[in-house]
Amino acid sequence: MENSATFMVESENSLYPIIPVHLGTRLRRRFSSRIKRLTLIAPPDADKELFNYSTAKLNRYLNYPPYGFAVLAQLLRKVDVECKIISLQTAVLKAAKEIEEPESFDFDSSWKQELDGLGDSDTIALTCMFSQGQSISSRVMKYLHELYPGIPLIFGGVHVTNMLVEPHSRDLFLDDFPSCDLFFLFEADETLPAFIQAVNTSTPENFSVKYRPSQIYIRQIGLFPERKTPREANLDIIPAWDLIPPKQHSPWGKVGAFWYLRHRDPVTATVLSNRGCRAQCTFCSVRSFNGVGVRRRSVASVIDELKILQNQFGVEHIMWLDDDFFYNEAQTLKLFDEIVKANIKITWDCSNGVLAASCTPEILDGARSSGCIGLIIGMESGSPKILKQIKKPGAVKTFLSAAENLKAVPEIHSRLFLMIGFPGETFRDVRLTFEVAREMNMDWANIAPLQPLPNTPIFDTMVSEGLIDPQTKDSYTNLRFNSGAYSKASQHARESKDLLSNDFTNVFDTDENRIPTRDEIDLLWGYLNYHLNFERLKQELSPIKRVLTYSYLSFITNSIAPNNAIALYFKLMLSDDVDNYEEDLSRLAGILNTNRYWKQRFSDFRLNITDIKSQKSLG
Repeated sequence: MENSATFMVESENSLYPIIPVHLGTRLRRRFSSRIKRLTLIAPPDADKELFNYSTAKLNRYLNYPPYGFAVLAQLLRKVDVECKIISLQTAVLKAAKEIEEPESFDFDSSWKQELDGLGDSDTIALTCMFSQGQSISSRVMKYLHELYPGIPLIFGGVHVTNMLVEPHSRDLFLDDFPSCDLFFLFEADETLPAFIQAVNTSTPENFSVKYRPSQIYIRQIGLFPERKTPREANLDIIPAWDLIPPKQHSPWGKVGAFWYLRHRDPVTATVLSNRGCRAQCTFCSVRSFNGVGVRRRSVASVIDELKILQNQFGVEHIMWLDDDFFYNEAQTLKLFDEIVKANIKITWDCSNGVLAASCTPEILDGARSSGCIGLIIGMESGSPKILKQIKKPGAVKTFLSAAENLKAVPEIHSRLFLMIGFPGETFRDVRLTFEVAREMNMDWANIAPLQPLPNTPIFDTMVSEGLIDPQTKDSYTNLRFNSGAYSKASQHARESKDLLSNDFTNVFDTDENRIPTRDEIDLLWGYLNYHLNFERLKQELSPIKRVLTYSYLSFITNSIAPNNAIALYFKLMLSDDVDNYEEDLSRLAGILNTNRYWKQRFSDFRLNITDIKSQKSLG
């Protein structure tokens, strides 16, 4: 029989019934000493099965500084806790870049050596944001437990929260982390410092947890019977950038989706000016994690952080981490105005996307003046039926209006984010999406199949409709980024199976009321990708847009998909680069001579290498 006390945890929704909580001897023993030294570890973004040495050598992988940990570290300094932050993603990428021969590169050794010398830590914390990071997070935690069995381990982050809140995934997730002592849900700005203060000043009876035989699963810190969401007045925290210097992260990976528009290796960072999103999209977990509404930092606090990044750390470009950056037009315009007044020369982008309704002429003009080089509008669908079903804010006319406003700021590389494969989505719905996106005529369209995340309404809907088996671990751990170096499209490209090499010329020649199969969704992806991103370039006359698109196509053909003949063809069509022209032309000819799939696609779309030669003169 455990020597325990019983408490009651109140709940604000049905996911959290009133729970009797038992504090066992294991918890008492694990947190028996004061916490004065905390090590915060960000595991690699994905495990070695998904990691590609060649992609790392091309500097293609993202490498975001652990911004959330830096915020927590600054808060913990206020309660006299010394913090250390370790990015294992940086360690892996650095090792891959520095080791010349692929057979000499050892993924596991590159991150394990970063964990030596942590024996003086009082507690070690890990984080996980995306489902693709669960496997490697589990292995890192197991290694830490074996290396330092006496040090308590705690775990938090977006993916951790989603998996523990989702009733179907909770036990499957916990089984992967038997050595974790406490799990922190949602934002930990208030709960983690309060927990540490409780450890340092009182006994473990101050904590409300749910005890299970092999784990301690934390619902919420006992000092707070309700969910503690950091209030707007408490968000003015400038992260401990001295613990994550941008120049230690920038050389080994990229930040955001628009870095290629700067010079080759800008010093980059991330900044968060607000938390949450006003939208209620059923496929998104932001609202579930951050709560309802948007909370903003003060403009003065954001400006102070930008000054520190520019003047102390030499940062040249940032990506806003905000999920609704343009929220509150007056405050957004004030921020842009203050950036200009403060002579901040940092360029920026919104790779996480902005709401179309917020793209007013005033906002976009202010964005351009304050350094914006790129943004993404999340449209997802052009079908009114699907937009209503997924609770997407805005209608088709909203997206068309935003696109029209963006034409006045051609210096901003403007992308569109589309999703296909929603439950009940027919060929007609996808065709409507295609037609709206074609009318918008943005600079690029990122297209991705739906990947339902746990702890989202659409995930629960798909479970109830039998489209997802909630008892299958693959439903949670096989999810990937919608785009990027770990995406399925990138894997296909590395395997010379680029989805553009599918035969999709007559993809809409079918019963429009039929729901596409998974294989047909791949064909739809290829069709939309070609016609929205490549075919339109034949009529692109704007010098600014031609330069921006050429930069992006160079990135694709040099880093993402070197064998993508269509991307290389249109790069050559836009090229004024005499030095690389002949080399690229020879590379394209080689692909077409040896790859029958690309040769057939060129025939399908009436593309001919002689068309390039006839339009170019090397003088």
